[in-house]
Amino acid sequence: EVRIPTLKWWGRPRPAPAFVERHGLDGAVVGASPFLHGLAETLGLRFAHVPDAGPPTTVLRERLERAAKTLRDGAGFVWVHTKAVDEAGHTKDPRNRVAVLEALDEELARLGEPPFDAAVVCVTGDHATPAAPEVIHAGDPVPFAVAGPGVRADDVVRFGELPCRAGILGHLDGEDVMPVLLNAADRPLFAGSRPTDVPHAAGHPAGVVALEVGA
Repeated sequence: EVRIPTLKWWGRPRPAPAFVERHGLDGAVVGASPFLHGLAETLGLRFAHVPDAGPPTTVLRERLERAAKTLRDGAGFVWVHTKAVDEAGHTKDPRNRVAVLEALDEELARLGEPPFDAAVVCVTGDHATPAAPEVIHAGDPVPFAVAGPGVRADDVVRFGELPCRAGILGHLDGEDVMPVLLNAADRPLFAGSRPTDVPHAAGHPAGVVALEVGA
């Protein structure tokens, strides 16, 4: 009898700055994935476990409700994750994926209600999932939308890979996401600066969030 453990995404832990240390915001992750749970702990974010139990629309509704409570409790950042679209994409049936997207889209309407209406809201995906049977993930760009008080609107009226190409934000890399969101929230940071004090150097650097123009 041979027993061989299989590992996915294994490796030695590397030092990582806490989310609040790097971006100046305390926050939480809402989801069910053990991977996201570990990521949240690594970055010093709270993890709110909402299981993948029930239809995708029900799961997303419950996670948005948890996100709303987290915001009301004072969190400055909340990441809500849904696996439903990814799972639909891996069926390699475009019609199934469209059906899931349309169902979830109705739930996203509550993002225009309190407390989300006073927050900067971003909707996007982490990767493309082609319908070709031999391809799992692809490097194609994914749509990215940001809305909120004071966020400048452009002429894009449809959320999709092709329409979003014409948006005001252009093509973004992953490292651009938080700077864009902080800027939309009137909390921009100079490149290389930090919004929190250096350990053992109380009061330095002072006023790091030099471009902050709102709470």
